[in-house]
Amino acid sequence: MKFGLTQETSLAQTQTFIINNMSKNLRAFFEEKDYGLDVKEILIGIISVRPQAEKFFKVRKPSYIDFKIIKDGIGNPVEISKNLGWDVKPDYELLKDLEGIALQSIVAKAILESFNDLKLPKKVKDFNLLAFKNDLEKLFIENKLV
Repeated sequence: MKFGLTQETSLAQTQTFIINNMSKNLRAFFEEKDYGLDVKEILIGIISVRPQAEKFFKVRKPSYIDFKIIKDGIGNPVEISKNLGWDVKPDYELLKDLEGIALQSIVAKAILESFNDLKLPKKVKDFNLLAFKNDLEKLFIENKLV
């Protein structure tokens, strides 16, 4: 399964680099995993912006794309298939001065907390959300992020 973290953030470049590295590690972990036929890619959006920009960056409800072709930045077609995505919004004030494991820990906790209210889109029927969450939580524990 493909996995990634996207970012809409006011954080410093060094902090976004840390979240990018976290995303790469998660991508490698989930690469050989399979949780059902309906979801083959998960993107979790990390929204962490300055208070004055909050109103422009709302948490979007979970979305699912069964199949779609879009164009990339230079006009090449890109296929999106079996893609599930949702946003999390860790507190910017908590993140803005953090680096390393401390920063990753806040992001990891926000991701895990998102499962409490996560309602999968109706089109997603064959996806073992509990197994996915358990694997994610286990990885975060092994990496001492939670």
